[in-house]
Amino acid sequence: MTLLDKDILIDIQRGVPQALDWFRMLPEIPAIPGLVAMEIIHCAQNRVREENSLRFLRPFQSNSYRRGNPPAHLQSETFRVVDGLSIVRPYVR
Repeated sequence: MTLLDKDILIDIQRGVPQALDWFRMLPEIPAIPGLVAMEIIHCAQNRVREENSLRFLRPFQSNSYRRGNPPAHLQSETFRVVDGLSIVRPYVR
């Protein structure tokens, strides 16, 4: 299972074509860290957007990183210091 970061999740929520194309090709709905879900909800600027964010997040599983579940992140060089961690860079903006 893939673990999404906040940037990718926001791109999917905003309908960025590259993110949507990649998301549609996944064999299963990816997981998101609980912290990412909280950030998405916290950044909502009003009650309507908060409710939209909650609906958007509903299908995703909340998960923490486990060995064998590579995180999907747009800036994989950020994690190059973590030995043995493989990062999925799903698309280029």
